[in-house]
Amino acid sequence: MSAADPATLPSAVMPYRLWIYLREMFPLGKHLPLLLASFLGLYGCLQAQAGATSLVIGPVAVTGFIAYFGMSLTMRIYDEFKDRELDRVLFPHRPFPRGAVHAVDLITLGAVSMGLGLALNLREGWLVWPFLAMHIFAWLSFKWFFLEERHRSNLLLSFTTHQPLGLFVNAYVIANALHALTGAPPPALDAQWLLPLFAFFFPVSAWETSRKIRAPEQETAYVTYSSLLGPRRACLMPLIFMALTAGLLMRLVLALDFATWTFWAIGLAALGHAAVCIRFIVRPTAANNHIRTATETAAGLMFGLFLVQLFTQRTVILFGWSL
Repeated sequence: MSAADPATLPSAVMPYRLWIYLREMFPLGKHLPLLLASFLGLYGCLQAQAGATSLVIGPVAVTGFIAYFGMSLTMRIYDEFKDRELDRVLFPHRPFPRGAVHAVDLITLGAVSMGLGLALNLREGWLVWPFLAMHIFAWLSFKWFFLEERHRSNLLLSFTTHQPLGLFVNAYVIANALHALTGAPPPALDAQWLLPLFAFFFPVSAWETSRKIRAPEQETAYVTYSSLLGPRRACLMPLIFMALTAGLLMRLVLALDFATWTFWAIGLAALGHAAVCIRFIVRPTAANNHIRTATETAAGLMFGLFLVQLFTQRTVILFGWSL
């Protein structure tokens, strides 16, 4: 902790402490564009699959993105409290362990975020139910599904039980996209929604596993997938998840009649990611450990290409204006 850090002084006001926290732990310059791109990709994909010739972006989409962004921020805040004691030992430089942000600050930020999302979704009627569903599942994951000791001692169990939150979040976005078209609940579940549901889910699993893989010389007291499974077997997780992402996106490219080059470009991005993973599997050293960077880059390229095609092949109705 730096003595010169004004955020550690009692006189520092909450907005400034939160600015310190967001700057270090949830930088908006990075998260806003990524979250907006992933939200619009799934949102637009569902409307296109529903047969819409124009992509409608209006108040409902704004409500959806605020809820989507808020869910991501809420999970970051939950993690601060879940790992509070561990972070004091392993990551004492972070804002919460070092005292640059207070517990009441994070609770207030989370409450305001969820309260705003709840109010906006209540205004949309039935859309509040998928909103509540994802928050209830998130809260259960925060409580370790009331089996904290078992989850803390088993990273793989924790991964298996926590990751479905992404499906709840994506299901909310799907509901939001369809609500923007009709204003009413969909008449029945449709199997075609499974493609985008999982296509936008597996990259999160790939990123989550890629960030906890280390070469043997990089391991610390922090529990990683590589410390449990070994670096080679652990690396298969992001490799498989990104391969599934690419396969599902390529299937969507065909279903939505995108340009052929998009299909091959997504495939090349997947091959590039696979090459980085395979190099680490063959020789798991710190010098070859670029799995997280490769995962983020490949996902960004795939969804960037998909988003460009989606919004250039269809008319966009932005708050009633045709673009």
